[in-house]
Amino acid sequence: MSHEDNVLRLEFNLDRRVIEGVFERLIEWAAAALETSSNQPVLPCAIIALNASEITIEPELWDVETATNNLLKSLYTTVHQNAAFQKYAEFWKTRNRQIDTLEQLVLCYYSSIQVRGFHSCTFRSIRQCYVIGQILSENRLFVSRLRGVLS
Repeated sequence: MSHEDNVLRLEFNLDRRVIEGVFERLIEWAAAALETSSNQPVLPCAIIALNASEITIEPELWDVETATNNLLKSLYTTVHQNAAFQKYAEFWKTRNRQIDTLEQLVLCYYSSIQVRGFHSCTFRSIRQCYVIGQILSENRLFVSRLRGVLS
């Protein structure tokens, strides 16, 4: 998978350490790809799919923007507490970019981030999969067009 592709990570619970680990892997992977890429016109989008979310969660948490904001807010200061995040924040600081939140750090490597909750075999989950497929297709088309313009 090239760095221009989208990233989809599936996780099965909302344990803080697990979610922090997902962000660590996303950033480590993107940093490595960024370092080895000579031509990086477009950053990928990151979609975190929370598989097997409780069907009884508050209805507003099914909303992508709310879920994304809540998750990032819950990890707001982790950039100063996690050694891996500190390393990457320091990297950006040497490039005159101050990183104070996990969201700021993630957006150094990804054009956007979305958190989507799923519960197995519900209409809402099937719709979420369809929406993710649309996002991936639109992003690939955008990158393809951009490559044509840059050629």
